[in-house]
Amino acid sequence: PYDTSDVLSVIDIPGSDVRKLEESWKANFVRDIDDGSWYETANTGPLWRLTLHRLNDGNDSDSPCALVFSSNHAISDQGSVNVLMDQILADVVSIEDNGS
Repeated sequence: PYDTSDVLSVIDIPGSDVRKLEESWKANFVRDIDDGSWYETANTGPLWRLTLHRLNDGNDSDSPCALVFSSNHAISDQGSVNVLMDQILADVVSIEDNGS
């Protein structure tokens, strides 16, 4: 069994500079592709994780953020990730349209 902290991490970026937010999630994305740790986790897990990058500008409800989903290829391929992302984006649009 895993704790939430094993699969979810939050990176707070001070200020309101959207470029810093973009730099942060892009660095996370590149690191997860190239660091080789996914090979090591294939036998120990977890096989997926989420990293939330968010600007900490003092306005929590309207602060921009980026969610990076990383997974081991043993449990997911590009087609599966595309379906997952479509579902997540549809849910976000629904939430924004309905206000909750």
